[in-house]
Amino acid sequence: MLKERHKHSKQGFSMKKKYLQFLLASLTFLLTAQIPVISHANEVTPFSQIVFFGDSLSDNGNFYSDVFSYMPKSPPYFQGRFSNGQVWSEYAAQYYLDKNSVTSVNYAIGGQTAIFHNPVKGYQPYTLSISRIDYLVRTMMSDRSSTLFVIWVGANDYLPGIDNVDQVTSDVIESIKYTIENLIYHGGTNFLVINLPDLAKTPYGRASTYQSALQAATLMHNLKLETAVTGIQQDYQMVNIHLFNINALVSDFTENLEAANDRYQTHIKVIDSSCWQGGYTLREKLVTEELMTEQIEDHLRNRSRSLMSSNDSSNKLDAAGLAHYIATTPDLMESYKVSENTTTGLKPCDNPDDFIFWDRVHPTAVMHQLIAKKIIAFMDQNYQPAPPSGGSNNTLKAAAR
Repeated sequence: MLKERHKHSKQGFSMKKKYLQFLLASLTFLLTAQIPVISHANEVTPFSQIVFFGDSLSDNGNFYSDVFSYMPKSPPYFQGRFSNGQVWSEYAAQYYLDKNSVTSVNYAIGGQTAIFHNPVKGYQPYTLSISRIDYLVRTMMSDRSSTLFVIWVGANDYLPGIDNVDQVTSDVIESIKYTIENLIYHGGTNFLVINLPDLAKTPYGRASTYQSALQAATLMHNLKLETAVTGIQQDYQMVNIHLFNINALVSDFTENLEAANDRYQTHIKVIDSSCWQGGYTLREKLVTEELMTEQIEDHLRNRSRSLMSSNDSSNKLDAAGLAHYIATTPDLMESYKVSENTTTGLKPCDNPDDFIFWDRVHPTAVMHQLIAKKIIAFMDQNYQPAPPSGGSNNTLKAAAR
């Protein structure tokens, strides 16, 4: 199957390497920030490429590649995705590749946040800003007017818990808004922004001690995001930007399951728990960062002894830093727990298509298929793909980061 995947560096989680790369990207970006790539037209520009920014909900295997296949384990997850099958972004990318020879690059990665939170020891987490700068550096000499940017991020900013909902949601939306406006300045004309489903109604949210805060965060995030998108529509009338309401789609199931199944031709039966019950507790095993660090180191030794024995510290993945990052990121920790529970003999449900959630955070493959179907219909309605160009190679290869 022809598809475009953003490949991450085989240098993994080395703090020194990541930091130097980020500094280089930032300096390069700053040096070129005053030179817009193109001027905008008053008409909607057809798109010939899709660029995805986001987290595990759109990640097509990037995190899995970046941590040398450590997690999410496959099985029970599907080939490094945070689900039991392909994620929605892959279906959308394949649809437009087959129909219009539109290529795609996926910068979404599990655990990504919209804003920079407190750095964890030895590792600099993924943020929307880092992905944006990475993209701009890679496409410095490119015409970005024919790119459709898809942005779906924010859940990981709230899932760990929030003290000041109003402030954090404002910061998250400001980051998303700045990303869009910066991409507009650098030539972008087509944007699809996706809001958040109610995090309080995920199995993780239902089991948390701060469910009401997650509900408030989702509500404020979506209201502020709608205001931001409306403001951009008014301020940049040459830009084609729309907001897809994923919250309404998921709420259809949680509010009236029977009607939603009739409407979407699904047979979802379970909305309040996950197919993988193993995500709740790890059977007879105390999960510590030290334990995860040892597991990561063992995984790397088994995978490539030459990597761990290298004298070049920049070639070593920071196992302790990665373990801390996983342990403090619910999105990733849920997948870790599920992956570990497979070693104890636990198995998923027999009928995952009956569930909205595969684990306590991530949707099942059948939900990803539905999400893709609805977003594709939304894209067909609001954006214009470029006609196929005969005889050319439409499959682009992204360089390793």
